[in-house]
Amino acid sequence: SNERQQPEKVDLKDLDCNIVVIQNTLYVSDKVINQKSLKIVNKSVILYLVAPHLEQIYDNAFDRFRTLRMAYCPKLRVLNAGSFIRCNSLFRVVGSNITTLGSSALSCCFSLSYVDLRQVKKFGNNCFDYCDSLQCIESTRLSQYIIEGCSHLFMVYCDKSDANINSNLDVKYARLPNCEFDTKHQVYISKDSSKPKSNNYVVVDNFPKIEDLQQFRVAKNRQEFQMNQEFILKSNLLDVSIARTNFNNPIRGVVLTKAKTIGEELFKHCGKILFCFCPTLEVVEKEAFLGCHSLRIFNAKRLNVLQRSSFQDCESLSWITTENVTECYQHSFYGCKSLVQICFNQLKRITASMLANCTALRQVICPMLEYIEEDAFAMTTDRKINVLCQRSFDNKNLANCVVSEKQHFQEVLVDKFRERNNFRNLVRKQQRLASQQQQTKKTF
Repeated sequence: SNERQQPEKVDLKDLDCNIVVIQNTLYVSDKVINQKSLKIVNKSVILYLVAPHLEQIYDNAFDRFRTLRMAYCPKLRVLNAGSFIRCNSLFRVVGSNITTLGSSALSCCFSLSYVDLRQVKKFGNNCFDYCDSLQCIESTRLSQYIIEGCSHLFMVYCDKSDANINSNLDVKYARLPNCEFDTKHQVYISKDSSKPKSNNYVVVDNFPKIEDLQQFRVAKNRQEFQMNQEFILKSNLLDVSIARTNFNNPIRGVVLTKAKTIGEELFKHCGKILFCFCPTLEVVEKEAFLGCHSLRIFNAKRLNVLQRSSFQDCESLSWITTENVTECYQHSFYGCKSLVQICFNQLKRITASMLANCTALRQVICPMLEYIEEDAFAMTTDRKINVLCQRSFDNKNLANCVVSEKQHFQEVLVDKFRERNNFRNLVRKQQRLASQQQQTKKTF
């Protein structure tokens, strides 16, 4: 496409900053950045921030960069008030030198799953409000703002805590060596941790690291994500409700090898689920996954029918196999704030509020589309969503979308980069082959 051949470049030297936009990446070479520096950047196209020298972000600099998925800032130390506020689909902040989080610095980062807090000494008010997907924390101390803002905590690894933490922790793993705490359920603790007041705990010899628990896909073997497997609901039954009823642990993944239907409200508000793998699944009933805030990947290639509000408010949902869906009811993806693109190869009708409040959505691929119902894309963003189909529309329901040619993006980060890793491996393979050929020539 023309977009790939001639990447968009914006030079902002007149604003006393060094910024370049290349396709969907914002490159910043300065040590500090503020809101004024970014005022003419088109927020709606930015997927990645690369700032190798950035040390401080001023108030509200990246406010409402709703499509931003990763911030690479290895030297970043200070996030002032509202630095990344309302970056709804921000998944990862890369940088191990952060010392200060200002008030609301990461507020409304619904999809945030990785941020290094090991050097943080100051936590501002409400700095983690509505960080619904941040489940694993390693920090110098356990701040009250972490507990209040991160509603689905699973593991905390901290040296000490604020003195005023009185609420019960809803976690499964805890390393808290210098604090008094209690939990709602039985908890696994490290050898050097304090004990919960309830005395409902099990000491584990090898306390997990964050990377041992952040599982977004089916494990490749028995060793991979071994410490997370007891939290994966696995069933080879047709009736999923039986497995769901008998599963007493927090659910962080769902693997259903024979189920064809997931019943109404079955996983509603299971906020710790990260992924689902259901190769035979055809129907997801009403509100089955409503409010599964951390659900990021849904792999079900035979998926055919999505009933009302089936995935509503799955704020982290980034990849779902909807290619064979023929029926998709109202509010199915309402509030899925991390979807950038979604593909329906068989769908003929986009229903009311089906993709409303999807603040990062940029493109819907729907070649068989015949009709778009009222408010299908309501409350999206100030940029119209591109709809790729084989016909034109003149009805009034196109207020928030435009029928146009396919747009191309850089690889959209889901859990880890795959295209660039595959390319890197290909280059290495070619280098090895070239080296072998050189050695062969020298031999002869």
